[in-house]
Amino acid sequence: MSTSTQAPPPPSSPSLPGSVWFSRFGLPILVFAGAAYLLFLVFGDSLQPGVKVSVSPVLLLPIPPEFQQDSSTSNPSSKATAITQAAGWVEAAPYPLHVSPQITGLVQEVFALEGQSVNAGELLVTLDPADLQHQVDLLEAKIKARTQALSSDQANIEAGKADIQKAEARLKIREARFEETHDFLARLRSLKEEDRSASELQTALSQQTAQRADVMLAKAILREETALATGRIATFSESQAELEALKVELSLAQLNLSRTKIHAPANGIILARNAEPGLWTRPGADPLFTLYRPGNLQVRVDVPLVDAGKIAAGMPVRLSSSMLQGHPFYGTVSQITGKADLTRNTLQVKVVLTDPPPSLRPEMLCRAEFIASETSSSEPSEAYGSWIPDASLLSPSDQSGSVWVVSPDSDTIQRQEVQLAGFQKDGYHLLTEGPGPGQLLVLNPPLTLQNGNRVTFNQEQP
Repeated sequence: MSTSTQAPPPPSSPSLPGSVWFSRFGLPILVFAGAAYLLFLVFGDSLQPGVKVSVSPVLLLPIPPEFQQDSSTSNPSSKATAITQAAGWVEAAPYPLHVSPQITGLVQEVFALEGQSVNAGELLVTLDPADLQHQVDLLEAKIKARTQALSSDQANIEAGKADIQKAEARLKIREARFEETHDFLARLRSLKEEDRSASELQTALSQQTAQRADVMLAKAILREETALATGRIATFSESQAELEALKVELSLAQLNLSRTKIHAPANGIILARNAEPGLWTRPGADPLFTLYRPGNLQVRVDVPLVDAGKIAAGMPVRLSSSMLQGHPFYGTVSQITGKADLTRNTLQVKVVLTDPPPSLRPEMLCRAEFIASETSSSEPSEAYGSWIPDASLLSPSDQSGSVWVVSPDSDTIQRQEVQLAGFQKDGYHLLTEGPGPGQLLVLNPPLTLQNGNRVTFNQEQP
């Protein structure tokens, strides 16, 4: 009888449970997809191709003499020569106002935020006054107790003075009695023995001895009363000094308590705020607030060294900002720093603004054009102005129009209104207000352009 053996079936590959498959494959796929989506949201605009356009810069060119003469009465700026231009930043003039604590404490309440206008003396922040208030109350209680003790000491001093007067009067009486007995004894001794009795002499001697002891006792009592009064006066003087010291300490504590309320030092606008409830602050720490006065602004301009020699104090300056498109503002050179920045090859110049626009804020980027007024010399100086190509103008009229300006910080565009001087030459228009020299303008712009569009461009040579 034979037995047949049957081979076992081949092992099948085990299947992965659903949770294991998700942790190994599904979760990484979801993480990757989420990261890709975030990258698209952040960098999607930069990944998209920009609109292809041609650009040309705003030119700084001479203004024809005939136009200067015709427009001198209507446009005072036509009598100005552009010296150079440079970028700058708005800042408080001559410096911002910092609001810092004068004591160490915990910020309790904050009453002002960034951008808020405040008046001089307005409450900005309070510090927790509990500890200082307790110190003031304790000192006031000590002063009250010390004042009452001084009143009692004063009464004791007056009583001591009365005791001294009594002791002095008692001493005088006893000294007088002693002198009287002394005189009587002297008279007895001057008599002959038969004219005096021995008992009378013995009695006088006994009285003199007793009265001498009374005088010595009275003197001892007077010295004791005097010493006691002197001690009371010394104690009173020390208590008075301690009371005055407590009053000074109370005055300082009350001053520190008043410093828990921090007020605005002047009218201004909150530029920066570090104060927030629960912040532990102290003198020398970061300012709780930084203010600037909107009427006191200046621009710090980094002028290239090659042009720095042309700048002088008092020189007028025309400024523009992307926030104030088509609305220039003006200032005067107030200071030229004495040290150049060799790494940037520039010299810093401060320009004080004349009637700065209300919307202007510190740290805003702007462009400054330094101009020099013409003199009344026999040889007229040549004036310069900003010229833009005809192909960049949108909806032009005799006095106005608009252009697409390429941002210097990114390849995006913004539409900006311009004011025309009404003079055209060789395909360029002279501006009275608009972008400054060197800024790039889009030529023959497509109708589909919108503010903020990214562009790629070829710069045409003027």
